[in-house]
Amino acid sequence: MSHVCLPDAHGAAQVSRLSARLIRLCWLVVGHGALLLFAAHIALSREGFLAGTDLAFWLTVAFLLGIRYVDITRFHAQTITHEPATVSHWRDYAAVTILFSLGLWLLSHGLAMLAESV
Repeated sequence: MSHVCLPDAHGAAQVSRLSARLIRLCWLVVGHGALLLFAAHIALSREGFLAGTDLAFWLTVAFLLGIRYVDITRFHAQTITHEPATVSHWRDYAAVTILFSLGLWLLSHGLAMLAESV
């Protein structure tokens, strides 16, 4: 006779909380950190526009938007004021993230072009 072990509600809640924390760590620290590193690489390299680092930069932006959406819809994310985050909050986050990323990307390329002319 075989026995199937199912986690109890307490164990499932712990896994869910751990997953939620890992998700938040991904988009708060890892994702934004990677974005800054790619921007620095663009500024310091002489790859030009639409190189591999540009692709990695914009894939990171897409990752940030996707992981934040999952955080809100699956892991009951909260706003900075500890209110439940909604898809409306995600839309605001997406707009700000895209605009900030575009500005950072253009600034990085501008710095790279400036460095080439010096």
